Amino acid sequence: MAWRNFPNLQHFDMNTNLFPLQYDRIAALLEPYGAYLVGGAVRDLLLGVPVHDLDFALPDRTLEAGKELADQLGGAIFTLDEDRSTVRVILDGGAHSRLVVDLTRFQGASIEEDLAARDFTITSLALRCGSLSPVIDPFQGTQDLKDGLIRTTSEHALQDDPLRCLRAVRLAAQLDFKILPSTSNQIRKYLHHLSGVSRERIRDE
Repeated sequence: MAWRNFPNLQHFDMNTNLFPLQYDRIAALLEPYGAYLVGGAVRDLLLGVPVHDLDFALPDRTLEAGKELADQLGGAIFTLDEDRSTVRVILDGGAHSRLVVDLTRFQGASIEEDLAARDFTITSLALRCGSLSPVIDPFQGTQDLKDGLIRTTSEHALQDDPLRCLRAVRLAAQLDFKILPSTSNQIRKYLHHLSGVSRERIRDE
């Protein structure tokens, strides 16, 4: 799937109509916490694909931010991972749907360090809440989106979490992208480590 099929990638003029209806209120509430929209939501915006779920990375205070979201927008909050201070807020998405908002503390001391700990370049992207530019892209993920490539952010990305081997294949199939040969070699190297991943995580992926 060539990048020319994605007009948003030429000038990075992201269509805000692709956001969920409540995005502006969510972003306004999270902006004082220094939050960044990260991962698949930023990727989908660049591809011109509607965004259904939202992932935010925060320096800290994820529980406090999550409680404020739930209180102000009438949602429910759950703790997903105490060690990483990850919480999920479930909001009414309209038309009998729900909107999932995940808040996770930075992996590292900055958004750049957080992105460095992620899996693939095309999801190691961030936008500061309250702004649609510039896209924070330390690993040239936007170029890989243009070229239709799946590439890991580092040599140890799959070793850190072998489930990412499956995720690479899923993303390639979902987006009709090509897995870079070096990343394919990493998948073959760490695929057998999936035996140590829980069945629930494998099922969800």
